[in-house]
Amino acid sequence: MEQEIWKEKYRKQRIEESETWKDIPWYEWVYQASSLGNIKSINYNHTWKEKNLKLLNSSQWYLKINLYKNWKKKTLLIHRLIAQTFILNLDNKPQVNHINWIKGDNRIKNLEHCTSNENIRHKFDILWYKNPSWKDNFWAKRVNQYDLNWNFIKLWLCMMDIERELWIDSWNIWKICRWKYKSAWWFKWEYR
Repeated sequence: MEQEIWKEKYRKQRIEESETWKDIPWYEWVYQASSLGNIKSINYNHTWKEKNLKLLNSSQWYLKINLYKNWKKKTLLIHRLIAQTFILNLDNKPQVNHINWIKGDNRIKNLEHCTSNENIRHKFDILWYKNPSWKDNFWAKRVNQYDLNWNFIKLWLCMMDIERELWIDSWNIWKICRWKYKSAWWFKWEYR
């Protein structure tokens, strides 16, 4: 319900904002990005006509696009392109975060450069505190934490507790519990 409210606000704000275009770094005079999250080709099919390009969905529900330069195709995520084009990254942070957590909202106002820890913290500010029912989930798997010599440290009720307290992404722990990796963050993990 709350996400529907965000989406409606997003639609209204998008109509009210003016759209500015800027050349995408490494694709100058070929492609431009807009402040509202659109991409256009300046020289579409070598006709020197401009055309807005169709955005594709990636497997993680982010929007992506195929860009060509020197006859080579590169698939890029839209939110990263918009952030690189419009937002200065003085601290050289490696990730781009959607502030309102809607992955299709790629306006400048909704994007920020962040570190992995800041991204996880933002995830919990949005999801954990608004959905405390995760902790009472009957289906949540219990996880044992060990040191690198397999000495028991702690039993966690769910992976989201680990993420919230240790700032470790649960995806890494899931991979270890499924024996895809041996250890992460100087610990070993195992389903109980």
